[in-house]
Amino acid sequence: MTVSVNKKWLMPLIAIAGLLVMIAAMAGLFNHKITPEVLLPKTEFSGDTYSVTFQPVAESENVPATIIAQQNTLVSSRILAPISDLKVRAGQIVRQGDMLMTLDDNELQTQVAQAQAQLAVVNTQLTQAHLQLTRAMKLQAEGLIAVNDLDEARTDFEQLSASKTRAEQGLAQAKVMLSYSQIVSPIDGKVVDRMAEPGDMVSPGQVLLSIYNPASMQIEASVREQKAVQLGIGQTLDVEVASIGLMTTATIAEIVPVADSSARSFLVKLDISQDRRLMPGMYSKVKLPAQREQQLVIPSSLVIPYGQLEMVQVVNNGLLERRYIRTGQSVDNQHVVVISGLAVGDLIARQ
Repeated sequence: MTVSVNKKWLMPLIAIAGLLVMIAAMAGLFNHKITPEVLLPKTEFSGDTYSVTFQPVAESENVPATIIAQQNTLVSSRILAPISDLKVRAGQIVRQGDMLMTLDDNELQTQVAQAQAQLAVVNTQLTQAHLQLTRAMKLQAEGLIAVNDLDEARTDFEQLSASKTRAEQGLAQAKVMLSYSQIVSPIDGKVVDRMAEPGDMVSPGQVLLSIYNPASMQIEASVREQKAVQLGIGQTLDVEVASIGLMTTATIAEIVPVADSSARSFLVKLDISQDRRLMPGMYSKVKLPAQREQQLVIPSSLVIPYGQLEMVQVVNNGLLERRYIRTGQSVDNQHVVVISGLAVGDLIARQ
């Protein structure tokens, strides 16, 4: 009975052991390991070499920025009334004073008419009071009436004069309220969007239209503080708006004197020349002034492409060996900055 059980497990154990041997063979466990020097042997070199040194390199920095409208106006209502007519749409050019929309003014017209009627009544009463005051003054001078009667006539005239002033102010206020039913453009510009339609009931302070002036475009950029402190009002910087293929310059108009503590940056606004293709919200790039810094620089001709990598032939103790490097920006189209892989004093073979 014991013998049969051992035979039963013998074949699975042999299969598992064979599988483990195959995995080890595929992993190279039984292969003879050779050193990298054997795969990439070093060879002797006695030709010309280039010594790696630090060189001053002008490094520029591009900052992402946004096109904004310096003059951007939100048009809102001052009264509670339904919209009777809306005369503009998004993208339409308007001039200062152009009619944008009209609100229902029936109630306001009634208020104006009531104020005018009230003023007319007061004027009639004031005219009568003036005649009575004049008559009382003559009678009192002749001694036919008492002084108190003259004082009463004068008081009535003065009270009606004050009532006339209040009525005139009420009429003026009613006319002002009536003028609020006619909404006109406060600036020359382009309509960005309208937030209401004819028939909508609008309330005081509700935004109805957004208008910006295309002739007052600016660029807004967040510049890290190390660079921002070196900028000044009136300084000219290169600007690129890639979406419309625009390469131009802009002048610094404002540097907000408070840094963003979370990003450690300052908000910089630049005036840009007028271009009808520019619209608020477009992406742009601002090129900050270049600063010269010491970098490792080698001739581009010494860099050997190796797939997606780059290498150079380094001479070490008279032997030539390959070394992978990582390069940065190009310098004068003939040299390149080395970010890693080389040190000052390394010798590169000139092939």
